[in-house]
Amino acid sequence: MERPGLQRLIEDIRAGRIDVVVVYKVDRLTRALSDFAKLVEIFDGAGVSFVSVTQAFNTTSSMGRLTLNVLLSFAQFEREVTAERIRDKVAASKKKGMWMGGAVPMGCDAKDKALVVNRDEAEAVRTIFREYLAPRSVPALRKRLSVLGIVSKRRTDRHGRGTGGCAFSTGALYHLLRNPLYAGRVRHRGVLNDGLHAAIMDPETWQAAQDLRDHNGGGPIAGRRREAARWLDGRLFDQHHRPMRTTYSTRSVLLGSVRQSKSYWYYGSKPDASDDERPKDRLPAAPLETIVRDATLGQLTNRVWIVDALSTAGTGPTALGQAFAPAEAIAASANKRSLEDQDTLIEVFAHKVEFGEGHLQIPSTSRRCSRATPIKWSWRRPSAFLCPSGARVATGPSFSLQRPERRTAILN
Repeated sequence: MERPGLQRLIEDIRAGRIDVVVVYKVDRLTRALSDFAKLVEIFDGAGVSFVSVTQAFNTTSSMGRLTLNVLLSFAQFEREVTAERIRDKVAASKKKGMWMGGAVPMGCDAKDKALVVNRDEAEAVRTIFREYLAPRSVPALRKRLSVLGIVSKRRTDRHGRGTGGCAFSTGALYHLLRNPLYAGRVRHRGVLNDGLHAAIMDPETWQAAQDLRDHNGGGPIAGRRREAARWLDGRLFDQHHRPMRTTYSTRSVLLGSVRQSKSYWYYGSKPDASDDERPKDRLPAAPLETIVRDATLGQLTNRVWIVDALSTAGTGPTALGQAFAPAEAIAASANKRSLEDQDTLIEVFAHKVEFGEGHLQIPSTSRRCSRATPIKWSWRRPSAFLCPSGARVATGPSFSLQRPERRTAILN
């Protein structure tokens, strides 16, 4: 159903540009009974007839529909048998150590459907493995390769278009270091088989790189990682206007006599591209959310800010006076609400939070408050977060969080 040509056919049918669909055989349209049932429903809804040139059947009778279903059942059976044969062929070939095609890895060339070593690229691959074992870090390796001028493999497709020849991304280096082809092996479904091609790396060096990757956390994850999304996810932006996403790390802590895992939540900058060298911000989630939640709800009791926000939307004096009591009631009952309810309420005022060098600002993105003065905080060090008890409300429609003489809590 997702084939581009079939999708264009369905669009033309729904637009009323087709009266009859003619195929050579039924299985040229689809080989799945479920997909054909959906197509017949679309044909009937648009009043389109369906004709097969080499197969005579009449779908207006029960016998004709039975014949069509039998033909489609055999077509689906043929498709599934063909897929099984291909999978078995690939498994048998890889068990023999044959390369089964795909993108030619760096350090090799494809010749007569087999891999042969490219000497220049092979030396670059050996350099990558040696340099990785020296700094013991893929990000440091990426910077080192930029200094050495080692770039990715240059490829030319059948249309003459060239790709590659650029700096390695972090993900590409992870994949290269894990590729068993460099050790003369072929992987299939997690099993390594001896390959028919020559090895570029000696087994000891390749295995040392695998052990280092596992030690650095590059091995398979034993358990399922929990959902990492908090209520400022997608709304918080750093000083370079990049979105900051939720992440967390887990540490083992001793609680009494029992050692348990504890999660520490953060908001981290998401780079625009793999070569984004701008500094990345990482902020602790809990104190940041507390500041934004309490300060935003606190604005509901700030009548100056409410007047400024509603007057820009053309609200009359009578309506302005009637807005104070409900706003204060919402702010007073906010602590009794669930975090989900507070999130829904705050989204009206804090749909976007901008973190800059020494300040945190919420531009008003609500339609009613689009021109209102934004809520803004500032502090001496951007790495320090103060509890709301240290807040000092200004007289205008914005306020700042400044360091008090006695700090109740500071989180780095």
